[in-house]
Amino acid sequence: NNAESLETICQIFYAVAIGFLLAAVLYVGESLIPCIITHSMLNALIGVAAGMLLSIIRFKMLDSSIKKITEYDPDAAKKLGMGGYITRYVLTAICLIVAILYSLETFVAMFVTVILTTQIAARTVKVSDEEGGKN
Repeated sequence: NNAESLETICQIFYAVAIGFLLAAVLYVGESLIPCIITHSMLNALIGVAAGMLLSIIRFKMLDSSIKKITEYDPDAAKKLGMGGYITRYVLTAICLIVAILYSLETFVAMFVTVILTTQIAARTVKVSDEEGGKN
């Protein structure tokens, strides 16, 4: 299968690149500790990137749900809103489970990123609503 072959080739290039990076860190640092720290930082960086991507997807889904909800009667809107809510949180749970299976650093970084982006978005909306009410 071509897709599996491409995925395997990408994994090989990634592993070789990370291997060379860690070998250089070992050579310069003359210790395994800097390699361990570098590897943990790379895992955390993957978690931050995945957390940002997940947050963007969740916010897009929320935006889509809000736009659709306004077109329905209250009962149907409530059901649609609850369905969107459940879908977003199931997606989040699946992504966090995959992250923890990858590494603890990835999970923690992804979890913190999702929480922070959600809090920032909530505060931004609150400030925007407050400023809108003053006009």
